Amino acid sequence: MAAQQTTEQEEFWDLLRKICPQLPGESAKAYQAFADTAFSGLSVRRLLDRYKEVSDLISESYDTAIAPPPTLKLNTLFTWSNKHQWQKRLKDWFPICEAYKRKLACDREKVIIDRWNNNRLRLLDGVDEMIQRAEVMLKHPHIKKTVKRRVTSRFEGEQIEQEITLAPSNWQLRDIALFYKVALELMREVVGDRQLAIDRLHADGYVIIDPSVGGDNEAIIEQFLSATERLEELEI
Repeated sequence: MAAQQTTEQEEFWDLLRKICPQLPGESAKAYQAFADTAFSGLSVRRLLDRYKEVSDLISESYDTAIAPPPTLKLNTLFTWSNKHQWQKRLKDWFPICEAYKRKLACDREKVIIDRWNNNRLRLLDGVDEMIQRAEVMLKHPHIKKTVKRRVTSRFEGEQIEQEITLAPSNWQLRDIALFYKVALELMREVVGDRQLAIDRLHADGYVIIDPSVGGDNEAIIEQFLSATERLEELEI
């Protein structure tokens, strides 16, 4: 229904042509309508409503970049649907389509997780820096303090004792505690994200099923594996 397609839309078109190719005797408009149903998941009647919306948009905006609908007649859609076995073809299409969507989602999640892993290393560096700062602050005196140390005399070249005065720090214990608190929060951010663990499993190809949700989990798994194997056969 759109004139310009994104790369992802083109990939779905290529997949549709492999799973449900245009049939002999099926016109370009009929196949376009079938594709619109396959991509949108709409019923024939809802698809007609969508076509009417697109037609009205073209009329109001005079936008020639929008492709006109293949038909605005309900009877024509039903004829195409029955003649070209839309329901049978859609039954083959939807499981493969869903498996492909999961594959694309996993690819996107992998990119996100890789970025998260890089940022996690930076967060860990921040944790180390916060702790190091706190340790330095703890070593600094909190009151004025005079200490003795042995130094080499510039003129005589001998070791002599010298008194030096250490000025008190400008921070207090609560400032040190704040550094430790920030370090702890960063560490929790790095290792305590439950959703991250789920996303990592998804990216590795695992299917996460919550038993509390209910449903026929075995059927879901079987359908997923079947669709995944089909994708592999098609080398997608």
